[in-house]
Amino acid sequence: MIFHLCHLGRFIRPEILNKFDPEVLVYPRLVESDYLNMIKMAESHLPREFLLGGFRAVAERAIPQAVRDQTGARFLEIVLGRFFAEAAEGLFVDEIPS
Repeated sequence: MIFHLCHLGRFIRPEILNKFDPEVLVYPRLVESDYLNMIKMAESHLPREFLLGGFRAVAERAIPQAVRDQTGARFLEIVLGRFFAEAAEGLFVDEIPS
């Protein structure tokens, strides 16, 4: 859908509107299948160790929140961060042995 900025003129000052192109693209909301497609595309580029390490499980757990928050492409960044955090949990100890 293409939305013309002239419609926003009633709400936003003209000097602000003039800083943008006259047309704004509005994309449809992403749904679960869109995020599943992102996961599949990412998996084709990830090292085998990521796939064996549970990347898909971490990604699938993140989908409901991504749909709710409409995270878009940031979804993969969020998932990778969670994947690394979960993988690192077992690498650290709470206490230094004496």
